[in-house]
Amino acid sequence: MVGQRANRENDSVPETKEIVLDYNTIFNAAPVGLEYYDKDGILIDINETALRIYGCTSKKHLLDSRICLYDNPNYKSQIKNEADRYRLCTCNFYYDFDLLKKENYYLNSERSGKVRIQNKIEPILNKQREIEGFIISTLDITDDLNLNHQYEQLYREKEVITEALPIGLAIYDKDGYQQFINPALASIFGIEDIKAHLAKHINLFEDPIIPEYLKERVRNHDIAEASIEYNLQVASEANYFDTGMAESTIYLNCKTRKIKDESGSTQAIMLLISDATNYEKKNQELQEAHQNLGLALDAGDMAAWMYDIDKKMFYAILGNALAGTGITLEQNLKILHPDDHQMQLDLLDSVARGEKEKGIAVFRYLAENGEYHYYESCIIAKKKNGKITHLTGTQKDVTEWYKLTEELKRINKQNTLILNNINSGLVYISSDYKVIWENVSFIFPAQADGKRYYEAGKLCYKSARDSDTPCQGCAMMRAMESKSIEHSEIAIPSGTLEIYANPILNEQNEVEGVILRIDDITHRKEIQNELEATKNEALASNEQLKLAKEKAEQSDKLKSAFLANMSHEIRTPLNAIVGFSELLHMTTDEKESAEYWNIISTNNNLLLTLIGDILDLSKIEAGYVDLVYGEFDVTQLFEELATLYKQKMNNDVSFSSNTPYQNYIVNLDKNRLTQILTNFVNNAIKFTKEGSIEIGYTIHDSLLRIYCSDTGLGISKENTVKVFDRFEKLNDFAQGTGLGLSICKAIVDAQEGKIGVNSEVNKGSTFWAELPLK
Repeated sequence: MVGQRANRENDSVPETKEIVLDYNTIFNAAPVGLEYYDKDGILIDINETALRIYGCTSKKHLLDSRICLYDNPNYKSQIKNEADRYRLCTCNFYYDFDLLKKENYYLNSERSGKVRIQNKIEPILNKQREIEGFIISTLDITDDLNLNHQYEQLYREKEVITEALPIGLAIYDKDGYQQFINPALASIFGIEDIKAHLAKHINLFEDPIIPEYLKERVRNHDIAEASIEYNLQVASEANYFDTGMAESTIYLNCKTRKIKDESGSTQAIMLLISDATNYEKKNQELQEAHQNLGLALDAGDMAAWMYDIDKKMFYAILGNALAGTGITLEQNLKILHPDDHQMQLDLLDSVARGEKEKGIAVFRYLAENGEYHYYESCIIAKKKNGKITHLTGTQKDVTEWYKLTEELKRINKQNTLILNNINSGLVYISSDYKVIWENVSFIFPAQADGKRYYEAGKLCYKSARDSDTPCQGCAMMRAMESKSIEHSEIAIPSGTLEIYANPILNEQNEVEGVILRIDDITHRKEIQNELEATKNEALASNEQLKLAKEKAEQSDKLKSAFLANMSHEIRTPLNAIVGFSELLHMTTDEKESAEYWNIISTNNNLLLTLIGDILDLSKIEAGYVDLVYGEFDVTQLFEELATLYKQKMNNDVSFSSNTPYQNYIVNLDKNRLTQILTNFVNNAIKFTKEGSIEIGYTIHDSLLRIYCSDTGLGISKENTVKVFDRFEKLNDFAQGTGLGLSICKAIVDAQEGKIGVNSEVNKGSTFWAELPLK
């Protein structure tokens, strides 16, 4: 109810709670039937008298039915159109209960036939003359005796009802002196003692806040209505009356009516007041929000529109929408590209029928210059009484973005053509190991099952090695860690591949991805092996072969250096092209889009120039630093590896880490140490089906000794001497190339350390390495 909603906002005031309780008591006990409907005509509350009149036994069932005043067949002749809803309506007619049941309006009434009803339908209007709800008072006047009884009862209880009204009521005598105010009015004005206030006999026409023109209207008219901004502080300072309100300004909706006798002489003036302060504040907030929304749409070069489903009309809401002041669906289709007609009609229909909560699409509209512009629209449904009646949407001109996108596609196609004609395979992998693009199909042999190496859209380790975890110690991971170019060689069934991993860094020096350059060096390896054999056979006696070998080595060195330099040189433009292409895809700002496009275009030209220049280079000096020393906590390294590998163990194998110190700082190559441990653990996992695996370290005589022990298959004594040889695989059915332990040995030898294994068949193995500490 209106009074209940107003009072909910003031539940913290005890007097207000009492008013609500009194009001509910009087409302339910009133001898006249009272019904309250909201602005949409939905029944909100009904008193006991009205329930008896309508033959309804369950108030809850009636309210839960959410019956609508406008759907009641008995009121169709009383409220004929929209305009009638804004007028006070007093009527006396027959109320047909059988008609209610026939038209399924409300089936649970115990009454039947027709009864004579006298009722009064009064709209409740806000400051803007908009309907907030309806109050209907109803009398069953079928029986005159019952009618007289109801009038007598109403007379006896009129004072109680008056005081319990949810709106402010004041009575003035014919000269304007105040005689009565009800509790609701006292609450509105912050009057704590009603009797003391009435004793002052304040005069309506001396109120310092009410303007003179409004006072004249009250004097000269039987009924006067107005909305005013009432300053309580000014009224108090003028000694008109005292207030206990904390707020100085309130907003009021006022209505005066003169009470006359049978001769038409004014006997009193009745004033009804409703507090619209909260409504006014909400309205101001709504206007401010509406203004902010308009500013936001203008800032984003966007507009909002509305589509009336029944009228099939488009209207602009905010911004410079194509709908303007209103166009029909047919007019809209005339400026819409013919190929987009069906798409738009289907989208509007699916959202209007509730099949989609939101529709997003790009449409082409004819501009004044005769060209079609691209507009992105987002469409949502708007409901009234549970029924979708309107669609609202936004539109943004994305023509320039589409042009830039098409140009970007052309550039990417050109770049792809260039990259596909480079004799090296290239792969771009993001920092989360996802393959973005590649051209390595000519490098790797075709797979029988159709599998592709480094397939775009997949994780690199899943695509390349069918692994569920990243490849520890691979060139890519080392490049991401060191933020510099890393190199590795891998063996495949058809030969040997050489990989250079080039990290892509952003402005914050963070790795955004890695470019892998992959070359098939099988033929070069064969030549190296042949030259090595020739060197061993004729080094001491054949100077000519020595010169040929040196020439071949120099040629190999130049080729390696050339490929390394090419990877380094293309890094900068590729970084810019990839990075700003992604930014260009995400931005909607035209200025930023133009700037990104200029950067992409500039670097694209630079890339073309670099490729031409690099192919013309004849000699460069090549070098590679294999070890990068730095301080780190070896205990923390073991804990990190333990956390990683515990997740990879099966249920029958336990994994543990044994570290003698809580913290121990060493100065070594962390990546190489990790690579050694990773190879040890991976071998242990391969050959340990049950039992345990343990890693750990000890410090003795300035030596760091690391180890990995397992309870696996073990190695025979004759095989332990060749386990660290290149390409040596003691188990042909185990995964791997056989290079892992030989690489570990090379790393340890480079640091002047030792490496070995202690093993016993069917009891397990312990791989260890000793590295001198600096």
